[in-house]
Amino acid sequence: MKKTTVLLILLLCAASVFAGASFQVGFSLLGVNAGASFNVKDNVKAGINASFAKVAGDNNFGWIFAQALLAVDTIQSESNDFELRFGASYLDIGGTENVTYYDDESHPTTEEKPTYLKYAGLTFGIQYTHWFGEKRSNGIFVGIDVPVGGYVSYISYGTEEERGPFVGPFTSFASLGVLFTSFRTGYCIKF
Repeated sequence: MKKTTVLLILLLCAASVFAGASFQVGFSLLGVNAGASFNVKDNVKAGINASFAKVAGDNNFGWIFAQALLAVDTIQSESNDFELRFGASYLDIGGTENVTYYDDESHPTTEEKPTYLKYAGLTFGIQYTHWFGEKRSNGIFVGIDVPVGGYVSYISYGTEEERGPFVGPFTSFASLGVLFTSFRTGYCIKF
């Protein structure tokens, strides 16, 4: 997690060197979000985006959703961006769950069982940004992504539920994970 945070900060700083760079920071559902992008053409951007969260407690539950993306702005407007985003994405949700077993004499035994979802693949998403201010350099954004396909590994309470490649947003449990972790909103700034 620390390495990912350092990498994200380094990439954000590197993106600021390019003209037309924009940064976003805000909240995702149940976590935080940060990203950077720069203009490749007038209506095409390339960048990175990450959302993550960590829960305090004994079960070490947390998640990270990271993506490298290419975005096409479909609205040619100075004050609004409506981007179609194509990304190579990685999702890791995990933790442990306590499971209690009872023997014949009703003596409880508690065991920790791993529960995690890992996904790597392609995503398609949308993000709307409204720019305001005198120079239209400050804005607010909202966006979400959906998996198009990829590879998933899902373990629930120590039992493998799903493993392997999939195609389509409704064919894997990873779709719910990507939807919940990629929904984001917040503040952005561009140079």
